[in-house]
Amino acid sequence: PFDRLKGRVAVMMLAGERDAKYTIAACERIVSELRQHGIESEFHVVPKGEHLNAYLLFAPQLFDFLGSSGSRPASP
Repeated sequence: PFDRLKGRVAVMMLAGERDAKYTIAACERIVSELRQHGIESEFHVVPKGEHLNAYLLFAPQLFDFLGSSGSRPASP
């Protein structure tokens, strides 16, 4: 399935430093796997972030990422 994603998607993964649901280590493993398969991806730890608010605390960077990732070609 990675071959179908390569060059078509970019992944931004966030984890709050206080996230009790998903560990930072688990997120790092996922991003590492994506990168090994050539999927553009980045990972950020959100200071003081929890599971349900990390994306809100990181909103400006998230919107920048979404704006820059819109230049990928559409799927056939």
